[in-house]
Amino acid sequence: MVLVGLMAALHVVAGLVIHQLFSPSGRFTRTSLLSLSAAYSFLIVSIIWVVLAKPEIDSNQFATRLFTPGGLYRLWDQSLDDTRIPMP
Repeated sequence: MVLVGLMAALHVVAGLVIHQLFSPSGRFTRTSLLSLSAAYSFLIVSIIWVVLAKPEIDSNQFATRLFTPGGLYRLWDQSLDDTRIPMP
């Protein structure tokens, strides 16, 4: 998710560079083209690599009760503190 966030931030930077292009003294230099292209290429390859690597995340280490039968209901039920919708 960090890489996707960086991609979104880079997209904002690219938008600002393109917005600056339309100012009277705006230029899109070769340096801008190469740096944006290199950053996008690096992030795209990194995201694809992470997706294809499929890192093993053991969900039992951070959400043990959630993956037991009825765990989601028990988690929800504890947050209600026995408050129910009143019956008329």
